[in-house]
Amino acid sequence: MKNIFKKIYLFILILFSGLNSYAQLYPVQLTPIFNSPYSVKISDYATSMDTKMRLLINPIDISINNRQVRLKLYIQGNGLNIQTSDYIQQRPIFINGGELQTLTNTDISTLFRLENLQGITAAQYANGLPEGMYNFCFEMYDYITNQKISQKSCASLYLVLNNPPLLNTPQKNEQIAASDFPNIMFTWTPRQNNATNVSYKFELKQLIDPTLDPQFAFQMAPLLYEETLFSTALLYNLGMPILTPGMRYAWRVRAISTTGLSENAVFKNDGYSEIYSFKYTAPCAAPTFLLSEAQGLNSVKITWQGIPDHTKYQLQYKKQDVRNAQWFSTNSLNTQSLITNLEPGVTYQFRVGSSCDLAADGVQSFTYSNSSTFTTPTETNGVPTYNCGIIPKINIQNQKPLTNLIQSETFTAGDFPVTILELKGENSPYSGRGYIIVPYLADTKIAVEFNNIVVNTDYQLISGVVETSYNPDWKNVVNVEDFTGEGQSGKIKEEISFEIDKIVINANGDIIVNGKGDEQVTIPGGKDTVITDSTGKIYYVDKDGNGSDEGIVAAVGGKSTPENTDGVDKNGQATAFTAQGITIAFSANNSKYAFDVLPDNATSTLQKLYKQAGKNFLPYKAVLNGDTDTVLAAVTTTDSEINLDDIVFKTESGAKVDAVRNDKIFILTVRGSLNYAEEQILATIQQGDKWKVIGAFVLVHISPKEVNVALVPTDDISQSKLDEVITNTQKIYNKVGVKINFTKEPVLNIDSVVSGNSIQTEKNTITSTYSTEQQKINNLYQSTESSYILFITNKTSSTGQQGYMRLNGQFGYVFNSETALSKTPAHELGHGIFKLEHPFEVYKTAEKSTDLLMDYSSGTVLNHQDWKQINDPAFRLYAFQSQSSGNLIAGHDLIVIKKYKESNGKIKEDIEETKEMSLTKYNQYKKTLWDTFQLCNKKGFSEWIEGYSQYTLGNDCSFKNGFYGIHTGVLVIEITEKTPVYNISYYKTKTQYEASKNNKNVLVFVNGYRDSGVTKFEFDDSDNMISNISIDDYWEGIDLMFEERLKDREVYYADGHHSVKTSNHRSTASFANNMFNHKMATSPNIEGFTLRKNNGLIAGINLSKELEKIKFNKKTEKIDIVAHSMGYAYALGIINKLKANGYMFGEFYIIAPENACSGGSNWKDFEGVWQYGSNLGEPDADPIGEQDGIAPQCAATGLTKDQRAFIPKDWKPKGFLDSHSINNYTWIFTKLINPNKDKGYVKKR
Repeated sequence: MKNIFKKIYLFILILFSGLNSYAQLYPVQLTPIFNSPYSVKISDYATSMDTKMRLLINPIDISINNRQVRLKLYIQGNGLNIQTSDYIQQRPIFINGGELQTLTNTDISTLFRLENLQGITAAQYANGLPEGMYNFCFEMYDYITNQKISQKSCASLYLVLNNPPLLNTPQKNEQIAASDFPNIMFTWTPRQNNATNVSYKFELKQLIDPTLDPQFAFQMAPLLYEETLFSTALLYNLGMPILTPGMRYAWRVRAISTTGLSENAVFKNDGYSEIYSFKYTAPCAAPTFLLSEAQGLNSVKITWQGIPDHTKYQLQYKKQDVRNAQWFSTNSLNTQSLITNLEPGVTYQFRVGSSCDLAADGVQSFTYSNSSTFTTPTETNGVPTYNCGIIPKINIQNQKPLTNLIQSETFTAGDFPVTILELKGENSPYSGRGYIIVPYLADTKIAVEFNNIVVNTDYQLISGVVETSYNPDWKNVVNVEDFTGEGQSGKIKEEISFEIDKIVINANGDIIVNGKGDEQVTIPGGKDTVITDSTGKIYYVDKDGNGSDEGIVAAVGGKSTPENTDGVDKNGQATAFTAQGITIAFSANNSKYAFDVLPDNATSTLQKLYKQAGKNFLPYKAVLNGDTDTVLAAVTTTDSEINLDDIVFKTESGAKVDAVRNDKIFILTVRGSLNYAEEQILATIQQGDKWKVIGAFVLVHISPKEVNVALVPTDDISQSKLDEVITNTQKIYNKVGVKINFTKEPVLNIDSVVSGNSIQTEKNTITSTYSTEQQKINNLYQSTESSYILFITNKTSSTGQQGYMRLNGQFGYVFNSETALSKTPAHELGHGIFKLEHPFEVYKTAEKSTDLLMDYSSGTVLNHQDWKQINDPAFRLYAFQSQSSGNLIAGHDLIVIKKYKESNGKIKEDIEETKEMSLTKYNQYKKTLWDTFQLCNKKGFSEWIEGYSQYTLGNDCSFKNGFYGIHTGVLVIEITEKTPVYNISYYKTKTQYEASKNNKNVLVFVNGYRDSGVTKFEFDDSDNMISNISIDDYWEGIDLMFEERLKDREVYYADGHHSVKTSNHRSTASFANNMFNHKMATSPNIEGFTLRKNNGLIAGINLSKELEKIKFNKKTEKIDIVAHSMGYAYALGIINKLKANGYMFGEFYIIAPENACSGGSNWKDFEGVWQYGSNLGEPDADPIGEQDGIAPQCAATGLTKDQRAFIPKDWKPKGFLDSHSINNYTWIFTKLINPNKDKGYVKKR
């Protein structure tokens, strides 16, 4: 029976399965097709008159006759499940068997209307669907019977929102000088990937209230000018509304993608860019030639030179060595001012600002000079003394020291040319004396002295101070003829007033220039020199006297100058690409020598090393002195009227650059003519009455180098790889003109010093050295030749390295690795021969993120900074460092050795200042320390090695801290007698070290919301990591004020940033509405507060890890916390995690917390807690217009009124934004009069 029932059951199952399968054969087939780009707004399919999608209907049942049907729509994806209601009024649809039919979005628009959709809110419908994958599906039903007559047919769409344009020029907050003939170039960069037919709507507005944030002020300002265009640049000129000097303007661009007559919703922020503002001002030059003249112990007279346009001056001064010292100001209508009530023997910084605004215009803006210094005397002799205290300009880009300065030369210190009368020493840094000339004192010569200054190759002071003071022995300063040094980019430019016949080099190396009319001029030799004669011909003479009498003819239009060309400076170098309707891109074209472009996603540190024309970073092209190479130039035009034959390529000096054109491609021939110099090559075209710059690159003249390298295999397998090493390495260095003379040595047996399959190595850092095992291998190899040694071994490194060669070291290693031979030998020789460093250490890039040879990626590119290092004239081949130490730089460290005595833990300090040591004593002292550390057990030794790498090898000051290569600082080494553990601490100044002995706390800053500056776009929520630097400069100097008061030994930053949706405002739209209506968002967002607090727990875990690294003592040390805005809830999470891990707390400063009444902590865990902010809800509360509208204030849970400090009644400014802004809370340090009585005053420790 069981078997019979089983068979019957199986038959029934098969029968119904068959019926079900048959039921899936519907009489109608549907095929949806959507046209790209896909709009993210459903409403676009309901309202657009253009075809955005089609639905193909195929009735395969030929018996169907004039059957009325209806459609149903499904939209599914990203957590959304949207469908049309079954009871909507649709346009009648009739179908017939075998008759194909196509419906468009206009035919079925009712399906896409909000009132007919379920599963979506009005806000979601209006704002569009989030990015991601969606299925748009359709079903067909019989209109009468409601029977489903088609399967669900879907189209899968991946909806992507493009980024809006990125504004380039004018830059944010730029000042633009007013002109009678304004030509302001507005440019932006498109960032769309899948948008078509894109136009740009440009908007310019004059800001009525310049004190408001431009992001908000723009919304309220009337429109000044609007234009829609398809290019990415707009030239604002006389044909447009006139701009008013002194006013602030803001602009933005909206990208619009269209299909037919309708827009496509394919951009973030509806296509709107960020809003940039600029001030349109009349040019106002800063005062020059600042001098100070001591009038006594407590007063100093400041004088300067102005111009007739100046209407007012502002003198500012502050103490130089006081951290975060504030400027004191005094105004004057004259070119001098007297400062009184100064402290004797104190050094002050001062600067002078000039205003060209009329007093009647209200607030005057000032253009400030560079800062100078003066030191008040400690005693007076009745004689007034000049003291200009000239310090380096802060904006000097060239930091390459000049190493061959001589007596009688002139360098620039600030505004003053300093003529050298006496020079001590032969190499940088320099000491000596000379004089300056003050033009507004009847060209008076004033004696100056300088000690240990550094001058760059442009003859500019870049380190140290030139001081002027009264000296009775210097009454008669003789006049010495000036000598002009190297100019910009490492070369001297000379212009000759006659036509050159020939150039010869005399016995002294000077350049003798002879004219066709028997004229003659002598130019000092020994430097790369570019000479231009009266006909415009250009002659090159390198520093060795090599050159040609032929000269290079001038290009059409001659040298580019600001007078004949838009977009260049007085040196003929590009400042902006000004040509309209044409662009150009330069590339290497498989050329012989190196080509360098800024890597993608380059760090700010790396970006600063590339020259710019406006926002465009210029590429660099190397060419060997005496050789030629080619560069490819690809032209793109959007103006059909442009004739490509009108393009002229020229050097910055105006020399013609040969170019051969093939359609829109030019092949340029460039020639190396100098030892090492940079020279811009410009592509120009005449448009209107002036030339315009299309593009530019930097031609770098380099010199050939030759170096000997011995390849030493340590086994037979390695010996078979030597030819591959030679081929790969020489190919890389050919690009920069370096010839390597390889010598293949016989196998060196290292079994006597190395046991096993690996060689002991240190952790590979820029300051590491050879391990003990490596030093033994180095000593095995005996050679009398001047050569670098590269060991090729089949053994591995104990630390997993592919290779190792210390900076400026003689010996290098290539270990066994599958990829080691392709670039490792060249990489290591870069370290040893040319002292090239890792990009992630000098440029702050991520490891393996560039294609540079010195990175850990597979790339083999040497960038233009590497070319510069290789061609450094101060560099000497075969000047090897010792195996165990770096080159000694005269250091000024304070070395503190802490020894724990017996078991009582009492510390005895032996202090020696290295600047007072002889070199012999200094080296002995280092050796004693090192020998002591060698006695450690393995653990202690490893800890020391890590510290040694970080702190004790300066290597020509590539690290600005450390026992061997520092200029200032304190190195503290703690030695426990019974246990070999060495704790190393570093302090930048002796003051910091003294403070560290009295305070063991660490300080943690927790920031709040970080504004992206772009409407409807926010930064991602915090990654919950801990940093040593302020994120996006959030704290605006308040952190420095806390550091000065609290004197904590370490400072950390936690990012409490979260979306506005976690605040009481709950959305950016609500926030904007609250701002304009001055509405206080006081309804607590518990969910958002809790989210931030919970994420703070993760940050607390990461902070614990950082504290472990610095050996934080939980029993004796405490943690101070400063939190602002949203950072308050985040800080509570950090506190909870730290408390659970056994940490103790010091002070907690809560500034303008967001939604503070939604949570608190056990305040008894802290030494002190203060909440600062506006006084909403208090009996004497300020008006609503002066309250904090971003984070309406309420007491943190559990805090009393006595623990709150309100913004003082007389404090300005106050307002919706100002009462919340972190930079408006300096009053907690300065405003309160009595620090022992006034509530909330941040006291000094």
